[in-house]
Amino acid sequence: PFVYDPPSTILFGYASCTGVSIAYVDALRTLGVPARLAGTPAWHGKPEAGNHNWVEVWLNATAGWRFIEAAPAGAGETFSDPCDKWFCNKAHFGG
Repeated sequence: PFVYDPPSTILFGYASCTGVSIAYVDALRTLGVPARLAGTPAWHGKPEAGNHNWVEVWLNATAGWRFIEAAPAGAGETFSDPCDKWFCNKAHFGG
């Protein structure tokens, strides 16, 4: 969907990974939590596969930047394990 701005995400109740990630970053920054949007323009290095965005959050000087999915966020995702995200599954990388 072509919903990217936070007010539309809230109004319509959905957005692409980009839209939800932007809303999540805005919410975190509003609370004083350093956060940034990250992503790839070519999923799996293939432009035809589309893009994907996620959120990076600064935890502290020891932990540094950690990433988490804004959508589709799965149960059990944490900042401590970089491979508990849905896209860290080998099936999403063709094997």
